[in-house]
Amino acid sequence: MAGRAETVTKAFYKSVPVMAGYIVLGIGFGILLRDAGYGVVWALIMSLFIYAGSMQYVGVGLLTGLICTMLCLALLGPEKFLIPAMLLITFVLTFMRKKEESNR
Repeated sequence: MAGRAETVTKAFYKSVPVMAGYIVLGIGFGILLRDAGYGVVWALIMSLFIYAGSMQYVGVGLLTGLICTMLCLALLGPEKFLIPAMLLITFVLTFMRKKEESNR
């Protein structure tokens, strides 16, 4: 049993630098998302559903420029059913953002 506790302790100390890096990146993402006008709920949702660290930063730009994203999808996406879905998502996201701003 002592060997296992020693292994866990060594593993924890070896993983502290990685954890510190993730904390710094998370703080930066939170600041960027907050400056874009989104709240803590958005940060949690994006952190849960996006399993690629750098895509969270890209996602902030996509959320703030949804019209451009929709236009690119309309021009480049061969699946025509995506356009109405993106329009619906845009209206829902815009409504939720305005509701968040009004609650402040």
